[in-house]
Amino acid sequence: MIKNIAWHASRNILPTKANLCHHKVLDKPTCEACGMEAESSEHLFWQCDKAREIWTTSRIPIDSSGVHFNEFVDLLWHLKFVQHFGDEILELVITIAWSIWFNQNQVWQGKADQSANMIIHKARSMIEEFQVANFQPSGSSMKEVELWINPKPPWVVAALSKKLHYPLGPLEAEAKAMEEAVEFAWDVGIQDAHFESDSLILSNAIQGL
Repeated sequence: MIKNIAWHASRNILPTKANLCHHKVLDKPTCEACGMEAESSEHLFWQCDKAREIWTTSRIPIDSSGVHFNEFVDLLWHLKFVQHFGDEILELVITIAWSIWFNQNQVWQGKADQSANMIIHKARSMIEEFQVANFQPSGSSMKEVELWINPKPPWVVAALSKKLHYPLGPLEAEAKAMEEAVEFAWDVGIQDAHFESDSLILSNAIQGL
């Protein structure tokens, strides 16, 4: 659920009011939190006064001096590759973003608006619950192994070859290629897929490890 929101937010395809107005579903895109600006992903997760209050309350040292985040993915890339935050901080950022989205939808449906402290507490609690539920003692001799079986013909459903005109390092290029692959699979209607990567860091990040 949270990964799904993160993916849609990164692609700017969340059903925000701005996107719903663009598709003629709503007439007004006004943000429920501030009542002033259009509720785009950029506004919802970063520019809105409520969002800024939440990030300040989180005490995550986000250095946004001279930086403008047009999309949610820009924030994640800034934290990962500019500020060099680890996976724990990135997990918290994504979970807070999900909590912001959840709260906004609750308000839209006429329910009470949660305070910044409540939203941060909810995000941290969700992470703690996930860690407890998935924790395995380091000394355990049991390991989970996933067996990949070569599929039956036809093997090739679709193929993509694309040049990426970005000044990226090896890891960033691998991550961008994976993003293109996932988007391509979605576009051609493949819903059950296995993705392979030479990067252990990228593989672990995708699996949430």
